[in-house]
Amino acid sequence: MFSYIKVTNAQKKILQATLQLLERDGYQSLTVRKICEEAGCALGTFYHSFKNRDDILSFLILNEHNRFREENREELSQLDPVERITETISATLMYFTSLGTGVMEEYFTPKNKAMNYSAFGRSDQRYIIVDGIKEDLKLAAETGLIKDAERDGEDFINRLVLEIENIFYGTIFNWSINDGGFDIDRVFRREMKIFLHYYKA
Repeated sequence: MFSYIKVTNAQKKILQATLQLLERDGYQSLTVRKICEEAGCALGTFYHSFKNRDDILSFLILNEHNRFREENREELSQLDPVERITETISATLMYFTSLGTGVMEEYFTPKNKAMNYSAFGRSDQRYIIVDGIKEDLKLAAETGLIKDAERDGEDFINRLVLEIENIFYGTIFNWSINDGGFDIDRVFRREMKIFLHYYKA
């Protein structure tokens, strides 16, 4: 189940326990102590690998992100870099929403640093999500699919990543406060299309 991220056997047990508790009790009642009891591990084992429950969720999201890219590698390779960004992030978005509005309301708070993927160092495997977006944006710039990149260089790419993150988080926030009352994938794709159209060469 967690073959798309680098984790130890102890971490796998913790991640599996988290999924079981999420399905059974929801995110609001999820605590580190309950996770450890479900996984049959000590608190020290948990904190050796994860900072808190939000940190665990970021690893679950990364696993799903990597799974999608691996299982759809051939199809994604046929897309241009701009299209690939939308497809990849959309898949991650749909995994987020599959966890339910309750999880999103608890996870998406200003205090949760685990969701700030751009803040992770390059050595952190969770940076893969940001790194993938950056690589596709650079490729899009090199092939002339987006404008202004050559003039502004790396700062331009970083700015685009931040704006894409804002679209991603904003779409989930609106979906959550509306109790999941709209087609989030359609709305996200529309917002990305508008955003990327502005930068297309």
